[in-house]
Amino acid sequence: MMTWTKPQSEAIKSRNQNLLLAAAAGSGKTAVLVERIIQRLSESGRPLDITEILVVTFTKAAAGEMRERIGAALTKKLEEDDGALADEVRTHVEQQLALLPAASISTFHAFCQHVLRTYFYTIDLDPRFIVAGTEELEILRQTVLEDLFLAWYEDKEKAAVITRLTDIFGNDRGDDRLMDLIVQIYDYSRSQPWPTEWLHQATAQYDLPETAELDALPWGKPIVTAVKARLSRCVSLYDEIMTEVVKTTDTAVYGEFFEAERNLFRAGAGTDTWSGLRLLLSDLKFKRLPSSKNFDMAAKEIWESVRGRRDKAKKIFSAVNNEYFSVSPSAWLSGIREAAPVMKALVDLAEAFYKAYNEAKKEKNWLDFGDLEHLCLRVLTAPRSEGEAVGPSPAARELQKTYKEILIDEYQDTNGVQELIIDLISNGCNKFMVGDIKQSIYRFRLADPTLFLEKYKTYSSHTGAADRRIDLATNFRSTPAVITATNEVFSYAMTENAAGMAYGDNEKLYLGRADEEAGSVELHLIDNAAADGEEEDDAVELDNFERQAHVIADRISELTAEVPGLHYRDIVILLRAASQKADVLLRVLRTAGIPAFAEEKGGYFDVMEVQLITALLACIDNPCQDIPLAAVLRSPMVGLDEAALAEIRLTCDGWLWDCLPAYTKASVPDTHADKITRFLKQMDAWRTYSRRAGVADLLQRIYDDTAYLDYVGAMKNGPARQANLEALYERARQYEEAGFRGLFRFLKFIEKMKKSGVDLAPAQLLGEGENVVRIMTIHKSKGLEFPVVFLANTEKKFNKKDMQAPVLFHKDLGIGIKSFDPKWRITWPTLIYNGIKEQTLQENRAEEERLLYVAMTRAKSRLVVVGSMKRKSGGTVKSVADFLAPWRHTPRPETGDSYLDWIMPPVLAQAGSLMLDTRIPTEKPEFLQLGIWNVALRSVVTGKDVSSVITEADRRLFAVQAGIPTGTPIPGWLDRILSWQYAYKAATRTTAKLSVSEIKRRLYEDETAAAESKRLIQETGDGDDPFAYTPAWLAETGQVRSGIFAGTVYHKALQYLDVHAAEVGRQVTRWLSDGIFTDEEKEVLNIADLTAFSKSDLAGRIAASAEVYREYPFSILLDSEIAMPATKGEKILVQGVIDCLFKEDGKWVIVDYKTDHLEEEAAFRKRYTVQLSLYKRAVEQISGIEVKEALIYSSRLYKTISI
Repeated sequence: MMTWTKPQSEAIKSRNQNLLLAAAAGSGKTAVLVERIIQRLSESGRPLDITEILVVTFTKAAAGEMRERIGAALTKKLEEDDGALADEVRTHVEQQLALLPAASISTFHAFCQHVLRTYFYTIDLDPRFIVAGTEELEILRQTVLEDLFLAWYEDKEKAAVITRLTDIFGNDRGDDRLMDLIVQIYDYSRSQPWPTEWLHQATAQYDLPETAELDALPWGKPIVTAVKARLSRCVSLYDEIMTEVVKTTDTAVYGEFFEAERNLFRAGAGTDTWSGLRLLLSDLKFKRLPSSKNFDMAAKEIWESVRGRRDKAKKIFSAVNNEYFSVSPSAWLSGIREAAPVMKALVDLAEAFYKAYNEAKKEKNWLDFGDLEHLCLRVLTAPRSEGEAVGPSPAARELQKTYKEILIDEYQDTNGVQELIIDLISNGCNKFMVGDIKQSIYRFRLADPTLFLEKYKTYSSHTGAADRRIDLATNFRSTPAVITATNEVFSYAMTENAAGMAYGDNEKLYLGRADEEAGSVELHLIDNAAADGEEEDDAVELDNFERQAHVIADRISELTAEVPGLHYRDIVILLRAASQKADVLLRVLRTAGIPAFAEEKGGYFDVMEVQLITALLACIDNPCQDIPLAAVLRSPMVGLDEAALAEIRLTCDGWLWDCLPAYTKASVPDTHADKITRFLKQMDAWRTYSRRAGVADLLQRIYDDTAYLDYVGAMKNGPARQANLEALYERARQYEEAGFRGLFRFLKFIEKMKKSGVDLAPAQLLGEGENVVRIMTIHKSKGLEFPVVFLANTEKKFNKKDMQAPVLFHKDLGIGIKSFDPKWRITWPTLIYNGIKEQTLQENRAEEERLLYVAMTRAKSRLVVVGSMKRKSGGTVKSVADFLAPWRHTPRPETGDSYLDWIMPPVLAQAGSLMLDTRIPTEKPEFLQLGIWNVALRSVVTGKDVSSVITEADRRLFAVQAGIPTGTPIPGWLDRILSWQYAYKAATRTTAKLSVSEIKRRLYEDETAAAESKRLIQETGDGDDPFAYTPAWLAETGQVRSGIFAGTVYHKALQYLDVHAAEVGRQVTRWLSDGIFTDEEKEVLNIADLTAFSKSDLAGRIAASAEVYREYPFSILLDSEIAMPATKGEKILVQGVIDCLFKEDGKWVIVDYKTDHLEEEAAFRKRYTVQLSLYKRAVEQISGIEVKEALIYSSRLYKTISI
């Protein structure tokens, strides 16, 4: 008997409540669902009948598998019965097994179809309806569109409307784009429960009241969120700058400058309103960076790196500012109002199509899948007016009584229509919803993950709650390594801002496997520094991906050799999109002797045999088409070569078809003339036959007359080619069975299918059950598991082309269109368009995170992540450290643009990751263990690279590679470079940074020491003890600690002293009670000195100033001669801290506190003039404001001394 975890057991046994089962990947949700059904059917008391349970899945395969599992479980329960089942229960279970074929276990659409066939009479529906195929519906849709547009053009009033819409949304070739747009509006609106109501609401959103404020509109929030994310990216760039700029003294002086700019971006990233962002960004101005010509080589490299990052931040800022804040809020609002008539006209046309298309389908008694859902909703909904609340119909109430339990599998993939249908047939406490929001990846099919997410956040975990949530987080599929890696990535990446939910303790995966296999996770970063071209070049991208394919092939060969029992069928390669890249993988893997299989999507009409037959059909329909005709003549059907075609073309002017009879008459009879004569005769027969026969019959005759079906059967992959031709015949037959006729319309139908992406996959020879490495998309892999998973192309940027469409849609934000200027014929986005764009980008990014989660959790034992290091850009090659740097500062995950952007920060957060910066990419993997991650930097040489290396290599290169002398004389230019001497040697032996105190010591105390040495020699004579005199530098040795310590405490007290307060003693008492001063400091704290200062005129001047700085730090660049006369032409970084700086009459006053035991003002001036002059120079250089006075306050003399 299976052992259930506590959450699994609670999910199985819960009753009389709506239950959301949040089942993580590999948590056994299907087993739980089946066990719950079995227990409901076999529990004592009142067991359910299987006809009282509704199970809804999203694929026919899943429904069939569920039915099989339930049947197997019921059979097993009867076989294992040892008398525990009561006789009546056993009899009941046997009945359920017999009733299983009639159980309501089906897809959503199949359930809707059942409802319609049962309650068809309630909505005047013919029960003999047919669920039409995609191709038939596409033809009908196009016909209705063309008829509708023609009718509008012929109507005087409507013609002006549709002409304007075509002007805005069409192109110079016609109104096809407008037709496509109407279809998009139709399709998207039908993902909403009430399509026409949603369209009306979308139109009404453009009628803004005059009192509307931008911050209060729903479209401003996603824009503000997106702007904040981009400004956060700028903050990350400045974090990198701050790390770099402190590495050299030349650049370190600009730290405060960059810090100030970073703080402005931080402020923007923390602003939550449109008006606040606009105000802040309007104040942001970038000053010009100084030249680096006086920097040393290391500083110049850092400065260029810093400049590049700052330019990126400037570019982001400029794009945000120009896109959103260069236009006033009132202009944005006016743009919405001005677009309202266009929006209304567009929706009116869409509604007209909606009505005409539904009537056309009704006339043929056709339904599509959307109709099944919406008509089912009509059956289940009580009559209502637009905007009224939804209530159940008598049919819905009957179904509420029928179904005691409603189980929905993959609930995260439902939409609003399906959700409402389930609510209408539920009794309010019998929904069992199973899914995982982290695996919701079908938004492109108009699934709505927010339905699951809302319940996930609001349902209670309390046992007795009416709406309860249970989390299944124990993963029985994956090894500890895979689970740890998944948790690390998504603990970083999955946040409220990035994915709409946080990846906390409830969302993490927990180990459930009982075996001891540890598993492994690898990360291979393939270097592209040797690649030619630019990143955005598609050919270069494929070339880089080919490098990944070679790495994958090598690793598969190594794993199959190393791991006992590992077969090719245990390995899968996952791609975000398989277009083109699957072909590259197949080619590289097969070249390496690795059998592979990729299920192709589309491309059927591009295979050679189908292209030839469609070209022949086009010629039969209209032979005056040169390109199709040339293809047929060049093919094996006729057998002409290029030279013959050239001869024919030169025979006469006009169409190639006209040249054929002219050529046969003009030329001497030869093989070409005979072939052409036969072809013309055959074409005449086919064209005559096509006028009285259907397309399918015409195809069959072509196959029979030419034996082309047999011909392709003898070619390589013959059975697949024959299957492709047979599929074309079947497609033509279905076309005619749908009531369509004519060769021309069939060819137009094929052209429309190719244009709209509705295509078949070519026939395959290898099946997925064979021992092959499988290549598939992440979407296709959902629900599957594999011992070894390769996740490739992880550096690929997410596709955002959909955001360039002329119209955007969102279920909550409506329809976004662009403003149009008919005079200049330009368009620009409205606020609604931009709001939908940014919201959709955020939701798409969240879905990309969920796709990455699905990909990583397919792995049972090993996960191998592969990506490219795009180090080369614009002709320059970045170091590995520079390539990795953006991820080391842990950028906010909502700025991620690729899977690597979410994988790399957790990897680089591991101890020892800095070792990657100095690693050299190698051909064979040399792994660096970073936590659970095995990271390898790879260098791959493809055949293309090898050929270029060989052609450029010579004897000296091979000698260098072999490590032997080349015998090449040293060139003069090289000798000069290697013999070069730095002109300022003194600068190389001096420090690049000095404090003001050090400069003062060098310039003053060194002179004092020299004078004392001279006096010592002069005053000591014969017989005198030269050591009886104590020099100044040793005179106060016994007092050094107490004197310096007392001075430090005095400075600290003046830092905290409030010169506005009268009573110093109370301040001191408070300092002591607050722990500001230690007991040791308390002993030397002189309240009398502080009181004397507080009553001085200087303290009064400080108190009167509106701008006061205490302990003011600074760093400036000064000429090195100031402290080191031997060095010329150099700069040194001077740092210091000014005790007090305040502004008086618009100018600065510098104050330096001194506790020296000097008795005369002149002594203070002599000792500290250098120090105060450096302070003065620093303040004036930094602030650009004159220093009025530089003062010393002596605590010994109780005097203010002017320097």
